[in-house]
Amino acid sequence: MKKFTWMMLGAIFITLTASSFQIAAAQYETSLPDYSSDEEGYKIHLQLVVRDANGHLVSVIESTNTGVLPAYLPDGKLVEGFVDYMFERKLQNNYQIVTVDNTKYEKARWTTGASELEPGKTVSSIRILELCTHFKEYGQMCVPTFSGQTDQIYLKIGFTVTAQWTVLRAIS
Repeated sequence: MKKFTWMMLGAIFITLTASSFQIAAAQYETSLPDYSSDEEGYKIHLQLVVRDANGHLVSVIESTNTGVLPAYLPDGKLVEGFVDYMFERKLQNNYQIVTVDNTKYEKARWTTGASELEPGKTVSSIRILELCTHFKEYGQMCVPTFSGQTDQIYLKIGFTVTAQWTVLRAIS
């Protein structure tokens, strides 16, 4: 009976120790501020496409855990309407209207080029899309505009990741 008691106490001690490490680690996880895109009339969909060194599809990761970031200039000035301005510029090239749940949306799509990362690298779960334009006072500048969170990805040698952002803006 004494052996059983000591084994149970040991198991309880190990369980408590392991769970305390998980709690401590969770406190330091990186997360995005909550900038909801639905409040601003946008629906944002992020899709990551992973391909191997031969160009074969490895996986597709999708997320709607996304948001619109406030646009700030280097001097800290908030740029009102930046997303709308960039959306209008994108629609000039390819105007599309889609209907989702009886609501009409204008659709714009931004794709980042395939990026090959270091072999064995775990790709962060947080993605930021920077949109670039010319500012009168600052010249050509890229501003973080959309954020998204996906699962982490472990890449092998030669793997590439392409991010595609699809943004829908409700038509009023």
